[in-house]
Amino acid sequence: MSNRTPGSRTTRRRFLYGAGVTTGALALGRHAAAQSTKKTDLVMAQSGDISKLDPHLSTAGFDVTVTFNLYDHLVSRRRDNKLYPSLATSWASLAPTTWQFKLRPGVKFHNGDPFTSADVKFSIERTYDPQAKTNVSTIFTSVDRVDTPDALTVNFITKKPDPLLPARLAFYGGQIIPKKYFEAVGADEFNAKPIGTGPVKFVSWRKDDQLVFDAVPDYWGGRVNFNRLVFRPIPETSARVAALLKGEVDMISKLPPDQIEQVRNHPSTKVESALFAGQYVLAVNSKRPPLDNPLVKQALSIAR
Repeated sequence: MSNRTPGSRTTRRRFLYGAGVTTGALALGRHAAAQSTKKTDLVMAQSGDISKLDPHLSTAGFDVTVTFNLYDHLVSRRRDNKLYPSLATSWASLAPTTWQFKLRPGVKFHNGDPFTSADVKFSIERTYDPQAKTNVSTIFTSVDRVDTPDALTVNFITKKPDPLLPARLAFYGGQIIPKKYFEAVGADEFNAKPIGTGPVKFVSWRKDDQLVFDAVPDYWGGRVNFNRLVFRPIPETSARVAALLKGEVDMISKLPPDQIEQVRNHPSTKVESALFAGQYVLAVNSKRPPLDNPLVKQALSIAR
């Protein structure tokens, strides 16, 4: 059982560490790291644009960095790699196959709708619903059903003992979406105009240009200390690093090892690192030529 309580304010540094858990090495301008009160916008450059704003339709690193801040999880994992309360204030194993989560009262989605256990049930069951065709369908396969005894209680009944369920709820697939809004607008509109309970809310997205969010003034975890968050895709590593060193962006992700010293030694930038709570996978699509030819795959295997 957990009874930890979060801090009363979501600082810029804490926000950046949240992104760092999904992105590994981060490079920051010192005014960002110092939580400057003069700068009201935070601009982050990634090596590519996002593909989806619906958190259950992608596990790509670019997308997860965004969706982990637009949506909340029941449980969150911080830089110390420990689990902390988020939308759930506590959790306990009531039986070998039963986990109970007590939810945080008073939380609202970005459109003002209240967050309840119905949203948790809807979100988790959607991940493994064949009709939803999500990219996270294998995350909660141990779950037999999700019960909601009341608006602030959720019981996960698992097919067999699952001691890692709280940890999985803190990673992709565990983002909670609003049942009422989603059912009202449908999957396509939700992906175009998403709503969560996170510290930032969606404003606009211009593909391959910029993705914009505004701070949520009454966020339950405390308002972030910037007004606007902008994600910019800059695929070229040298251009991304140059933008940071020039002060054109406040933060970049996936800093290559051979660039660390240059950024670290620059007077206006610094490097922060965070343990990556996942894995990168290189997969082969055997349905597309020439990889549909077994001889090509054998040759690649020998060449490595």
